[in-house]
Amino acid sequence: MLKDQVLAIDVHSKGYTLGKSELEIVHAAYGNEHASRDVLGKMKHYAYFQWPHFTVDQELFPSGMGHEGNEYLLLVYLNADGIHALSCMEGEQVRYSSDRTRLFAGGSSREHYIAENVGRLGFGKGMDCSWAGALYTSLSAMGIDTRYEEVMGVSGACWRIAFTPVWDYSSADALVAYDYAAPAFSAYGLKASWANRLTPEERRREKLQIMESLHKHQLPVALNPRVAPEWGVITGYLDDGSTLLCRSYFDDETFSELQEDPEFREAMEASKGYLYVDHWPYKLLYIEKHGPIRPALDSLYASLQVKMDSMQAGENHGYRLGYSALAAWAEGLLDHAWYQAAGAETFTRRYSVNHFCLMALNDARRSAAAYLQASLPLLQDPSAYVILSEMTTVYEQIYALLDHFFSHMKEPAALQQAQASLKQLWDQSQREQQAELLHTVAALEHRGDELAGRLLGYREESE
Repeated sequence: MLKDQVLAIDVHSKGYTLGKSELEIVHAAYGNEHASRDVLGKMKHYAYFQWPHFTVDQELFPSGMGHEGNEYLLLVYLNADGIHALSCMEGEQVRYSSDRTRLFAGGSSREHYIAENVGRLGFGKGMDCSWAGALYTSLSAMGIDTRYEEVMGVSGACWRIAFTPVWDYSSADALVAYDYAAPAFSAYGLKASWANRLTPEERRREKLQIMESLHKHQLPVALNPRVAPEWGVITGYLDDGSTLLCRSYFDDETFSELQEDPEFREAMEASKGYLYVDHWPYKLLYIEKHGPIRPALDSLYASLQVKMDSMQAGENHGYRLGYSALAAWAEGLLDHAWYQAAGAETFTRRYSVNHFCLMALNDARRSAAAYLQASLPLLQDPSAYVILSEMTTVYEQIYALLDHFFSHMKEPAALQQAQASLKQLWDQSQREQQAELLHTVAALEHRGDELAGRLLGYREESE
C-alpha cells in the first residue's frame, strides 16, 4: 500500500483467530511510497512450496521498469493468537517459525549463504575427471537425478584421451582440447554461461552473479578454486561475498593436515565444513534448468557420435587427441635417450604426469563400460542390442587392462622419496610395457569405433 494509506480492521468481524495450526496470510503488498501492488496471489502460490524462509528479491517480486527507491514487502496474517503485520525491505529474508504459525523478518540474506550437504570431491573416489565430478555435484545440488558415470557418458568425456608431447598435467583436463560440455548441457536440458579470465572490474560484477546463482540453489562450477587448476564447485559465501566457499579436488589433504588445529576447526564450523576459495577461478560455469532432460537413447547416440569425432580429432591447441594422443604418448615412453639423460627433477615430474594421465584414462574407460552397460535396456532391436553388448565387452576389456597396469604403478611420492634409485623405480622395461598397453588399447578402440558406427547406422535406418 502507498504511504499515508490506512490499513483497517473490519470491526464487525466475529474474530480473527484460526481453527487450523498454520498461519494464513490475508493481505500482501510490495512496493514503496511511489508505487505498490497486491501480491497476495503470489504469496498463496509460494505457500505451496512450504519454504522455511524466502528472500524478498526481484525473482519472487519483480519490480516495474519505472520503480524508484527501496521496496518493501508488507504481510498481514492470522494465527491462533490474532492478527499480525510484518514488513521487510528488498534483500532481507522472511522466516517461518518451525511450526509455521509465525513470520519473522531476518537480516540481509546477502550477508552469507552456504549450501547444505554438498559431498566431498577428490581423486581416488571414483570420480577422477574433476570437470565431470564438479558438474555431477552441481547437478545433484539442483535436484537432477544422475550418476557420475552418466555425466561422463552423455557428455562423451568417457571417450576422451588427450596428450601433449611436452608432458603436462593439463592433458587430463576434460575440456582442454575438445568440447565435451555442450553435449552434457543438451542431455540435461541446461542453459549454461561461462565467465573466463575476468578483469578486476569484471570480478566485482561476477561476484554478484555467483551470489545470485547460489541463492537459486545453483552451484557454479569453477576451474582452479584451490591449490591447482582442477575443477570444483562454489558452495557458498561469507561476509557479503568477500569470502567464497568451495569443494575442490584437494580438500582431503588440507583436512588431514589441519584437522587438529583449533582455529581451523572453528573456521570449518562457521563455513559448515567447506574450505575457502584460495584465488579467483579463471573459468566459471553457471548452469540452470532450461528444458526437459533428453531421452536416454538419444543421448546414447549423441555420445557415440562424439566418440567417433573426438577419437579422430587429431590435434587442438597443442594437444593430441584420440589415436594421435595414444601414439604420441607411446612414442614419448619409448624415447630411451631422454630418460637416460634426464635429471632427477624432470624425470620425476614426467613420471607424475604419466601416472596422472593414466589415472584419467583408466577412469574414463571405466565410466564408458559402466555407461554402455546401463544403456543396454534402451535398445529394443535385438541386432542393435547385440552390437551394444559387444561394445560394452570391449570397454570392459580396455578398463580391465588399464586398471591392472595402473594398480601396480608406484605412487609419484615413491620416486620423490627415493631420488638415488628413481630410475630403477620406473625403468625401460616398465615404459615399454606401458607403450605396448597403449597400442593394445588403440586396437580395441578401433573395434569400438566399428561397433559405434554400426549402431549409428541402425539409427539412421530406423529414422
